[in-house]
Amino acid sequence: HTDTFYFPDHKVDFTVTVEPVGITPDALTIEVYVNRGLLPAWTIGNFAGDAPTVVPETDVPATPETPWVLGWDTLPAFPFSFDFDLFSPLDAMGVYFVDIRARYTVPGDPTPRESILYQVDLSPSPFEPEEGEIVFPVEGEPEGNPIPEGEGEGNADSEGEAGSRAVDDTLVWYRFDEGGGTVIRDQSGNGSAYDLEIPDSEAVEWSPTGLRVRSDTRIVAGAPADKIRAAVQASDALTLEAWVTPDNLTQSGPARIVSISPSTTKRNLSLSQAGSQYEARLRTTVSSSNGLPAVTTVPGAAQARPQQVVFTRSANGTARLYVDGVLRQEDLRAGDLSNWNTGYPLVLANEGSGVRPWRGTLHEVLIYDRALQAAEVAARYTGHPLAGALPGEPTPARHHSADHDLDGAISLSELLAVVQIFNLGSYHCALDREACTPHCPGPGSRVGCARHDGDFAPVDGVIDLSELLRVVQFFNAGGVTACDGGEDGFCTPD
Repeated sequence: HTDTFYFPDHKVDFTVTVEPVGITPDALTIEVYVNRGLLPAWTIGNFAGDAPTVVPETDVPATPETPWVLGWDTLPAFPFSFDFDLFSPLDAMGVYFVDIRARYTVPGDPTPRESILYQVDLSPSPFEPEEGEIVFPVEGEPEGNPIPEGEGEGNADSEGEAGSRAVDDTLVWYRFDEGGGTVIRDQSGNGSAYDLEIPDSEAVEWSPTGLRVRSDTRIVAGAPADKIRAAVQASDALTLEAWVTPDNLTQSGPARIVSISPSTTKRNLSLSQAGSQYEARLRTTVSSSNGLPAVTTVPGAAQARPQQVVFTRSANGTARLYVDGVLRQEDLRAGDLSNWNTGYPLVLANEGSGVRPWRGTLHEVLIYDRALQAAEVAARYTGHPLAGALPGEPTPARHHSADHDLDGAISLSELLAVVQIFNLGSYHCALDREACTPHCPGPGSRVGCARHDGDFAPVDGVIDLSELLRVVQFFNAGGVTACDGGEDGFCTPD
């Protein structure tokens, strides 16, 4: 496709060319998602060329969850092209992401398939047109990327407290509610219980909300994780959900929170912490035996407070990493899971070899044999008793939003990031493909992250000159600390 911007008409013009490679679809729809949660009410229209039908109507704004679906009663001959425009009542800079996904079938196989998602990034240089193309699977890629039957329907268990109850298809479920002892029970009720053992009771301490790992240890099952491996190989999909509170944001290695592995160089699956980032590794037939490349959040996603961290991988290869119900990274992890090793155990707070320790509190860990959908992940977070601050527990040290490396000071590069927000007039929550974190310059949705601490007088999504000068004050002082007396909740060091 190509895209062109028009001002002051608040219009973006797209030309899309569809040219399958190696296959000939007999049915095709193209989905257009706008804004990834940003607020302007964009509409679609001005179709030309081999114009499709549109559902819903062209004047009905799409949402991040509900795209416009473009289809053809009779497919034009390949290759074919069509044009359309996106319109907004606001400035066209209000658009930051337009996602385009093709879904299709091929003769003799009614199974819906989908192309790799192509994302048009209209920031930070919206005046420079970008180019790209939708690529259908070709030799060497997952053939067809079938969409699993029932995916997207959601089947959360309706029993029990919302969010704290495991959904269907749970393979293992650890709640860390034993309150003592050295055995962590698998409460999934799925097949034989896959319990874990704490080898050193002095390395942990129990609390009403979970198990704190306070020194190096390795919580491990006494047998390979066979029921997990067999189930995810059958579905070619999985979800790993962990509710954790890191002890600090300096852990490295990365430090393994949950891992199915015997060593630092071989694994089936892992979820780890590297400083203020979370990382997931998954072994597939096209990854390394160490599950690389990893799916990683941007810095700042990990915080020293209770957090929900969810890694999903669909059968079509889409891998997603969520933090507190918000999508933080999306990537493609092609291949399948048929090469998972049969001898690897499930390990918590370390690697199988014991040399990648993690310290913090484990509140809940679940593994499912399907990829939870975004709405399910969000519902698990919002309805969970651990969402938000935990009553009765110490409040973690608070850092200013501009202090990205959490060192208690505002560096020149951190100050310049605030200056960029000032220059562009506003900020939005970082999207899954943006490098800034957790606030990015420019207009957009502020749902999914707290306000920027530089936005305080008033709280309006803007950092004005007086607010910018407050951050400059911290820069000049060489430090910033949370306090009750500061106009913005922060003070310079005494």
